[in-house]
Amino acid sequence: MRLTVITCALVCSVVGSTAFAGEERADYGVLVGVSPFGGSLNFSHHYAKKSSWNIAVGLGPELTMASTIDDTEYEGTSSMSWAGALWSHRPATTADWFRVVAGVIVGNITLDIDDKQGNKYSAEYDESPVFYTGVGVGNRPVKGVLFGFDIGMISTAGTTVEAVENGTKEHLDVLNDNWRFGNVMPNLQLTLGYGF
Repeated sequence: MRLTVITCALVCSVVGSTAFAGEERADYGVLVGVSPFGGSLNFSHHYAKKSSWNIAVGLGPELTMASTIDDTEYEGTSSMSWAGALWSHRPATTADWFRVVAGVIVGNITLDIDDKQGNKYSAEYDESPVFYTGVGVGNRPVKGVLFGFDIGMISTAGTTVEAVENGTKEHLDVLNDNWRFGNVMPNLQLTLGYGF
């Protein structure tokens, strides 16, 4: 199911970007985006035919999700804010809809974790800056309405889950060994904007 959604998003991004955007080159673009890290406002400058700089600021609403880790049900509440400077390069002249992206991000992600058994934990990603790498389709450097889809990863030093209220060593060890609290965070982002 996830693969189908990702494939549909890619196709819609390429087709939509081609269908609604013009062919006249744009110097700038303003976009709004949505990802697992919240909403974002993006400003692009297409300083060369194949390359662009993108400045983005994002804010994630407080979000609560349930997860089962090693047979224990946890409820995690996240809050986040971030900003980034990203460089997009379009390696193929005839496929300006395909981009490779790299950049740095600064910000903070805080996770409050509750096992509903009187144990509370906290994890915080506060290392700055961190590095982002990925690929994207859509968001061509042309005037008009733009659509885009990006997939990538944020590389961090990871975090350490700590007990806030009670907490057991066994649960701390399990949480700290879980991939959800590792040093690589995946990212998927949809964007909509306008080139001018």
